[in-house]
Amino acid sequence: MKITILSSFIVLGSLHAGAQETDNAVVTPKYAIKVYNSFGYQNSVRYNGVGPGSTTHRLKDMTLLKPSIAFMWNDKKGNSREIELSSFSINRRDDRSYRGNVSIIGMKIMTTDISLRYESIINFAKKKDWKLKPSLGTGLNPYVLVDRYVPYTSTSYPRTDQRYGLRAYVAPRLNYNVSKRVFIDLNIPITVATMEFAHQKDLAPVLGGNASYGTANFEAFPMQVSARLGVGIRL
Repeated sequence: MKITILSSFIVLGSLHAGAQETDNAVVTPKYAIKVYNSFGYQNSVRYNGVGPGSTTHRLKDMTLLKPSIAFMWNDKKGNSREIELSSFSINRRDDRSYRGNVSIIGMKIMTTDISLRYESIINFAKKKDWKLKPSLGTGLNPYVLVDRYVPYTSTSYPRTDQRYGLRAYVAPRLNYNVSKRVFIDLNIPITVATMEFAHQKDLAPVLGGNASYGTANFEAFPMQVSARLGVGIRL
């Protein structure tokens, strides 16, 4: 919710700044702030465990609205670096079922989701008077996702699921300079590889106190298609 509100202010600021510009010459300030929206589709497979008890988890996920904030700066060679807070959320959910006034099943679920992105961008068009500028980015996207389950009934036991991952990608980019300060950024990230470590910890007394399970997954060129549209303000 906070990211969405902040995104709205940046977009409004971008439009206001664009309306103020009367000079079509484009300058290249060192720093810029961007607000993105990501669109994407993902079809992934994750394997848990080995042997007869192993499981396969298939995920199909479509993203239509995912705002985020990024900060960009230029180096002396005219290329760029960018860091983005892709997602940040801490949620708590209560899920219970009752029979009369007695809780028969349910749990408290606490979720932490943090994702960052760092990208190095090579700018092919470095002339200040070019409106349309192609570039190519290479980046890393580390992420952490933790789910903690605390049951309300004595027949179930607490559990913690943790996922730590890293995605590597390349991103063809196209920037359009609306004015000296305002620009539009369209890029298409292509995921080259993903690595993920998943860890599950069950606090079950019948198992002697707790039981831990861990799996590692690596996938080259996974089925992940995405596009990002951003509005930026040069500072």
